[in-house]
Amino acid sequence: MKKQVFVVILSVLGILSVVTPRYILPVCEYSGLSRMRCTDLSIVVGILGSAIIVISMVGMFLKSPTVFRTSMLMSFLLGCAVFASPAVVGYCKSQFHPCHYGTVPAIRIIGILTVVSSAIGYFLSGRHQRIQK
Repeated sequence: MKKQVFVVILSVLGILSVVTPRYILPVCEYSGLSRMRCTDLSIVVGILGSAIIVISMVGMFLKSPTVFRTSMLMSFLLGCAVFASPAVVGYCKSQFHPCHYGTVPAIRIIGILTVVSSAIGYFLSGRHQRIQK
């Protein structure tokens, strides 16, 4: 597969990481409740999502296969960080808050999709390198 496919997928997942806690499935503060720990979670996930976008773009615009593999590895690690961020940063404990039933499951799904797509990109780029030699 072409590396542009993985860059587009990772860029979309990075954009979803940035947009989901604020607009799609907003955390408590953006839903009209007071500021809570989930607001910090949305900030952390937004920063991680921005990093995923930048790193995937770097992997596309620099032509080296090694840089692409490294960007896939870094995206893998950032996807793990997105998945683990609700447990590390924390969020509201009430089951009736929107972050608990909406935002956190979406963030975890986005993290899993980022991990899976970057791992596939990493292994396919390595296989492609071995075939060319």
